[in-house]
Amino acid sequence: MTGSGIQKYWLVPVVAICAIGVATMVAVSTWAPASAVVGTCVGLGLIGAAFLWAYATDREGRWWAVIPGLSMFTVVAAIVVDLLVGTDPGNDWASVIAVGAGVAVIGVVLKRADAKMVLYVVAAITVGVGVLMSPVSVAIKAVLIAADVAASAIVVYRANRGRPMISSHGWLHPHT
Repeated sequence: MTGSGIQKYWLVPVVAICAIGVATMVAVSTWAPASAVVGTCVGLGLIGAAFLWAYATDREGRWWAVIPGLSMFTVVAAIVVDLLVGTDPGNDWASVIAVGAGVAVIGVVLKRADAKMVLYVVAAITVGVGVLMSPVSVAIKAVLIAADVAASAIVVYRANRGRPMISSHGWLHPHT
C-alpha cells in the first residue's frame, strides 16, 4: 500500500475514533447512567463518522466503509424513534421500520450493484417485519405488506434493468 500518510495509515484514525466512541458510551453509562442514551448516541455517532471518513478518503477502495458508517446512524435513528414513540415493547415496530428505512438509504448510497441488492432485500424484509409488528388491523397490515412488496419489486427491477441475471458460469446472481 503506497501513498500519503493519510492514505497509508487510514485505519489509525478510524480505530482511534471508534475507541473514543466506545469509551464515551462506557464512561457516560458508568458515571451518568441517567444520560446513557445520550452517551450511546454520541458514541455510535463517533463510530459512524469514523467509518464515513474512511469511505470519504477512498470511495472506490473503501466502498464497504459506508455500510458500518451509516449503520451506526441508523441505530441512532432507531433509538431516537424508540424514545419518541415510547420504550414500551409494543412500540418496537416503529424502531424496526426505522432500521429498514436506514438500510434502504445505505442501499441508495452504495454504488456496487451486488451490495445494493442485498441491502434492498434486507430493507424490504425489515420494513415488512415492522409492519407485521405494528398495532394496526390485519387488513391494513395486508395493504402495507403488499405496498412493501410492490415497492421492493420496483426498486429491484429498476436497479437490475438491462443487466443479465445469469453469469457465464450459469449461476444466477446480481452483477456488480
